[in-house]
Amino acid sequence: MPDGVRFERVCAQILRKRGFKDVVVTAGSGDQGADILCSKKGLRYAIQCKYYQGPVGNHAVQEAFAAANYYGCDVAAVMTNSTFTPAAVSLAESTGVELWDNSPTYAERKRSPLVFWASLGLAIGILAYLDYQLRDPKLYIFIPFIWFVFITIYVLATARR
Repeated sequence: MPDGVRFERVCAQILRKRGFKDVVVTAGSGDQGADILCSKKGLRYAIQCKYYQGPVGNHAVQEAFAAANYYGCDVAAVMTNSTFTPAAVSLAESTGVELWDNSPTYAERKRSPLVFWASLGLAIGILAYLDYQLRDPKLYIFIPFIWFVFITIYVLATARR
């Protein structure tokens, strides 16, 4: 699990993948409550990131609201891997701060080359076995099917969880 600083970087990656532009992770201290500054569709965002085990309270909403005013942003938001307390939800509704809960703690896993090469090696091994044992040219019609099966295994084995 990431700590707060790593979670901010993960949030920045997620925002980039969701179409946000000019995504900047601010310095840890003296950031005036904004962990990330970015823009989307002409709107500037000040985002406070909270990596918590329990619900996030209204202090984070206050920080995001203050940061948006300080940086001249159009939207203030709090992004967390957790949820929000009822007090935080109430304060956010009255101040217009957006609450983004249950954010993943990872951006996206890359497909493992090891799984790909293992699947490829297994497919070649099965084809070689069929060729050696059966010596039947009619069995070559199964080659596309075998490739399909192992590519499917590769995709399922490396899919994002």
